[in-house]
Amino acid sequence: MNNSIAVSPSLVRGHLAAINAELIELAKIKIVDSFQKIIIDELEKAKILIEIYLDKLPKESESNQEEILAQTQKDEQEYKENSRAFKPEESDLLDKFNEGKFQIVARSYPMLKVFEKIIAFKDASNVLITGDTGTGKELVANWLHKTSKRNEKELLTVNCGAFDKNLIEGELFGWKKDAHNNANIDRPGKFKSANNGSIFLDEIGEVPLEAQAKFLRVVEYGDIQPIGSDKQEKIDVKIISATNRDLKNKSSKGQFREDLYYRLREVAIHIPSISERKNDIAPLCFHFFQKFFKKYAIDDLDCDINQFPKNISLDSFDILRNCEWRGNVRDIRNFIRRLIMLNKSHMSELKPSMLVKLYHDEDLTIKEILQDSNLSTNSKTKYKYFDIFEKYIEFDFNTSKTMTYYNNDIKTINRQINSVILQIGNSVGFESPDIIAHLKNEFGINKTEQENQFGEKIQKRITSIRENINKPSAKPIFHNEFKSIAHSLKHEAS
Repeated sequence: MNNSIAVSPSLVRGHLAAINAELIELAKIKIVDSFQKIIIDELEKAKILIEIYLDKLPKESESNQEEILAQTQKDEQEYKENSRAFKPEESDLLDKFNEGKFQIVARSYPMLKVFEKIIAFKDASNVLITGDTGTGKELVANWLHKTSKRNEKELLTVNCGAFDKNLIEGELFGWKKDAHNNANIDRPGKFKSANNGSIFLDEIGEVPLEAQAKFLRVVEYGDIQPIGSDKQEKIDVKIISATNRDLKNKSSKGQFREDLYYRLREVAIHIPSISERKNDIAPLCFHFFQKFFKKYAIDDLDCDINQFPKNISLDSFDILRNCEWRGNVRDIRNFIRRLIMLNKSHMSELKPSMLVKLYHDEDLTIKEILQDSNLSTNSKTKYKYFDIFEKYIEFDFNTSKTMTYYNNDIKTINRQINSVILQIGNSVGFESPDIIAHLKNEFGINKTEQENQFGEKIQKRITSIRENINKPSAKPIFHNEFKSIAHSLKHEAS
């Protein structure tokens, strides 16, 4: 029975480009330690499997091959760009946006490009912001206003999707007294209220087609005509629009005026989804963790900041890098808020290894993990295994000394040490980028010499466990981004 996973050729070529770029960078290192050698070997194996898989695909036409080559080169360039260190002026720009009321937390190159566009387009009359739900379009709109010459007035925000199609025209353009039954006085619309300032039209794609003609005159000429009036009024307003829809596609189907689309899109800023800027995941998680820890754990429980979980740092959230954040930044914020609200009395016991489990099961609590998981200290047998593993480290990874200390046979000691590796693998989730990193964190391995020896010894055990991966009792424990793709390609190539 073939349990292989379907893999798209374009995705595979993207992984190949990333592997090639990583091997180039590793080749620049003059002194390579044993753990880096293991990484290089695994990358080379993955590369071979990918090339075998690509060779089995139907041959592409010459024009398609040129497109593929161009895309591969682009993927390599983007990978290199995202891997290099920030220049001082780039770091300063990221820091600038990471402060104040409209703080945007980001440490990725895709968001750096967004910030550069905000600065460049700050005085443009019409800006269209695109991006998926939850990416932060309103924050970008606020920065466009804040950095403009119109920032003396507050940004006026309008959710175009919140109005009934029969009411939106009056809300935006206003009405004159007696224009309809309930019009007892003149009422200025949102556009007039924003005069000499900026207006943010969120969900612009939801504006009814019949109301779009009036939008066109505002955008093009700065003219508004209140309902019940036969006169045009002049306004001067910066129009910032946002949508998660494909307006160009809607205009081709006659669902959105094409002329309005191009006028709104004097300049455009696209905000990438979280899947396109994974370097922002850990900083965002840590930002929201600090924020909600203060709000729910400190303020509600009247504890002090010194009770912040000792095991949690910015790097702790790297374990969530490969999780699927469909709601983007909003999804990350909601996850961290829920985590702290459900577990505020157990926050001191939170460990990085628990985060993936808490992500996958929103009803799970830290208390339940401590009681029921393989890491529970309530089980004497499992605690003994952890105790044995600690002694194994203390004896400089000497199995014979560990066996003698516990007066046990070598087979049993090896089984118990491997059991700890499996326990950690199960607890952190099989999408964890590096099981060794979690073992180091769990057992406090921080000396360079010991780290290298630890990586070498434990990798041999992991390799041994993986050789028995097809046995019913075995479970996969060492999947990172390249190895998981290689695992599926192995079936495709066979």
